[in-house]
Amino acid sequence: MCKRIFYSFFFLGMFLIGSIRCGFAQKSDASSFNEFRETEHQILQINKIPLWPASMQPPIADSIKIHISDSIVNLLKDALTQPTSWQYPFDSLRLTTIAIATYPKSPVRVFSFNTILNTGQFIHHAIVQLKTKNGVQIWNLTDTNQTLPKNWQDEGLTENEWIGALYYQMFPFKFNKQDVFVLMGFDGHNKESNRSILETLYFEDGELKFGFPLFRESEEDPSPEPRSVWEYHKSAQMVLRYQSDGNVIVCDQFAPAYEQVRNDRRYYIPSGDYEGYFRSGKTWVKKPLTADMPFAPDMSIPDPNDRKNDRPIGEKFPKNRPEKSISTDTSDSE
Repeated sequence: MCKRIFYSFFFLGMFLIGSIRCGFAQKSDASSFNEFRETEHQILQINKIPLWPASMQPPIADSIKIHISDSIVNLLKDALTQPTSWQYPFDSLRLTTIAIATYPKSPVRVFSFNTILNTGQFIHHAIVQLKTKNGVQIWNLTDTNQTLPKNWQDEGLTENEWIGALYYQMFPFKFNKQDVFVLMGFDGHNKESNRSILETLYFEDGELKFGFPLFRESEEDPSPEPRSVWEYHKSAQMVLRYQSDGNVIVCDQFAPAYEQVRNDRRYYIPSGDYEGYFRSGKTWVKKPLTADMPFAPDMSIPDPNDRKNDRPIGEKFPKNRPEKSISTDTSDSE
């Protein structure tokens, strides 16, 4: 039975790579949209089969998972290079393992998903699409989390130095004449901990870059950092979300689960208190949240250890826990 499922998965991936990458000719919007719907359908089919039970032995080889992930990347690339794709929302993909980070009237959107290796390591995949005067331009990002520079948290990075994350929210920010896009992302990291990443993306001389210095840890902090990264216990869930009401990026505060593990981020959990980055001139400054401040939707991430959501290329798109004022359950829509 296991072999039969294995080969059905393998040959499905091979078929998709060969059958869909024939390219999109320049066609009318209606014709192109039909092509894009077919792309969605093919990705949905990959996402459906098969579910891999934890009891399956031997486990599916990482090489097969990566092979199938590459086929999805190629499907997306073929579609997103077409100028007419900018008008197509790809809404069906939001019901899969693919997250789409965008913002109204923004010229940028980011498609991302992950592959979970048998070691528990997450490998991320992303395509950034930029609307230009002449059509669209894309960047296919490769996860380099294992080979990043030593001080990657404090440095600007190029498109070839991508940290890797599943981006579920984005908003634009203007720094003088520079357009900066603030991204909120989740990284399943490894078997022991998760990470949440507050990242910045911008374009300079036609190149995509990460890490525009925007975030200050306090009013007294004179040097803005290019990003913020939180590491925490594998079973924990973090609130990290932009709240337009109040113009604030809300995030959890963390504390060690018990005193003996202080300074070991693998055992940190939300303390129940919140803080936020508030705009202060040309930067964003972290301050504690108080009762008179607006509160953001309570964003959570599915437990990657829950095998019922385990799929060949990763896990479900992040869902929101029920929160106080706004219903934003992204398990069915965004």
